[in-house]
Amino acid sequence: MEGEVRRFLAWLGKERGASGHSVEAYGRDLRTLMGFLVSRGRKDWSSVAGADLRAYLYFLAEKKMAP
Repeated sequence: MEGEVRRFLAWLGKERGASGHSVEAYGRDLRTLMGFLVSRGRKDWSSVAGADLRAYLYFLAEKKMAP
């Protein structure tokens, strides 16, 4: 999962011209999501289900964090 995130962030910065702050913010958000998914036993993106993403949104709401 980490490799895909690194490649996405590199693409975001280089190809899309996103600012460093935007790339950092995306990185933080994606790593938070990855940590949550790993805690649910997901080891790669292909194992992630809609229920995992709904649970993540619920987790963010409980923490009063924006999705």
